[in-house]
Amino acid sequence: MFRKFRMVVFVCCLCVYMSLLGFKEFLASRNTDSEPSSMIVSKLERNPKLSNNFITLKDYYCIYEKKVFKDDREKDLKGAKHLYYPAISSKTARKYGSGTGIMNNMKDCKVLIKTSKYHKRTPPKGIKEGKNMDGLVISSSSLKNSEKVKLRKLFPKINFNKVIIVEEDREPSSLLKTFSMMIGGVFLIYCTIAGSYGDDDY
Repeated sequence: MFRKFRMVVFVCCLCVYMSLLGFKEFLASRNTDSEPSSMIVSKLERNPKLSNNFITLKDYYCIYEKKVFKDDREKDLKGAKHLYYPAISSKTARKYGSGTGIMNNMKDCKVLIKTSKYHKRTPPKGIKEGKNMDGLVISSSSLKNSEKVKLRKLFPKINFNKVIIVEEDREPSSLLKTFSMMIGGVFLIYCTIAGSYGDDDY
């Protein structure tokens, strides 16, 4: 009996997790179009209200030297599931004057890129000109406290309520997918519990 109860609890937890994932996908995708909107980083730096959170990022520099990766336990960056690095516009880069100026004087961060493409390879170093990149603007609440601590050390003036995070290569999910995950999770919980009680009647 106890073994059966543990199995029911385990299945219900999986279903709840699936429903929560569906809800998170819904929140991330609700303010998006099917096609990305072109967006230069200098506009994002002004913290605009976006009509489409699915964007193609243009005209920016990647500051790989100030990257933050998720897991402190990973000694090799190749093992990090994802990392964050700041992006600045060419206009902001000119304001700092040089790569050394950026590294020494950059105390704030207005745009962060989240990427998982370096999961199996070492990310670049230094400062590189960014290529046009599709991605989804996600909430800064997705940052874990440990990540915020590291970012605060790199950028003492960072405002987590205003920083814009773009997740590279992520596309919005359809309403069909998100609602299927949410409703499907709830329905499976019902079926699991109902089936469990139904078996007890015999």
